[in-house]
Amino acid sequence: MARTISIVAQSFERLRANGYFYVDKTGFVRDWWQGGDSVTLVCRPRRFGKTLNLDTVRCFLSTEFAGRGEELFGGLDAWADPTMRALQGTVPVVAMSFAAVKATNHEVELTFDRMVRGWFAEDEDDMHDFARALLAGDACTATRCLAEVTLACMSSFDGANRPAASQPERFYHGLVLGLLASLRGRWFVESNRESGFGRYDVALVPTDGTAGTDPAVVMEFKVFDDWDEETLADTVARAHAQIDEKGYVAGLVERGIAPERIRTCGIAFRGKEVLVG
Repeated sequence: MARTISIVAQSFERLRANGYFYVDKTGFVRDWWQGGDSVTLVCRPRRFGKTLNLDTVRCFLSTEFAGRGEELFGGLDAWADPTMRALQGTVPVVAMSFAAVKATNHEVELTFDRMVRGWFAEDEDDMHDFARALLAGDACTATRCLAEVTLACMSSFDGANRPAASQPERFYHGLVLGLLASLRGRWFVESNRESGFGRYDVALVPTDGTAGTDPAVVMEFKVFDDWDEETLADTVARAHAQIDEKGYVAGLVERGIAPERIRTCGIAFRGKEVLVG
């Protein structure tokens, strides 16, 4: 009897439970796991099965499916490998899919805001202290708070000493944006906005406009370059040099914020080491 072909199926568990037609791609789980990659980018056009493949990985590895290996994977490629059978259902997995998301940008922003707050829930005091220190120009306290959160949230594989293709800077960029989420309402938290002759990484712009007294802060992130720099202080100096050369402050002045209210901040990273200056 011919099997039913489920169109646009995205749940591996549902496919197997209902006996739907399935082209065995579980060898991907074995090949990916044995490859030992820290990060994997799966590039395929829409409807090429990315979501289903990743859900297959989840079903194979996640502790949620412990003891169901034979039921879900019996007779499939990955299950023929004794090493992989021993691995099934033993790995804590966090899985998120945006395949069915049709929300507005504002709704997506709120979702990520809640998610980031959850990540930092146990370090909430450090999160607020970091933001307050930045606004007060207290580089020592800002460095301490950021270092503590970085140690708590990162593995040594998340950062890199070499600033290859700016990817590590983007990681730290996102980390700092999460730490500043508590300021929304009194400050606009702006990212990669054009100003002067370039785009600053992050800026805190007071919502009280030209008549207020709250400070504004322009930030630039740099990853330590061991070819040209000896210390993180050198990296901070490079960040400040870029702020000055690109005239990032000019954009805020044009928006009516007095120059004396604007602070600049360089943030340097080397793996888990940080320096705010």
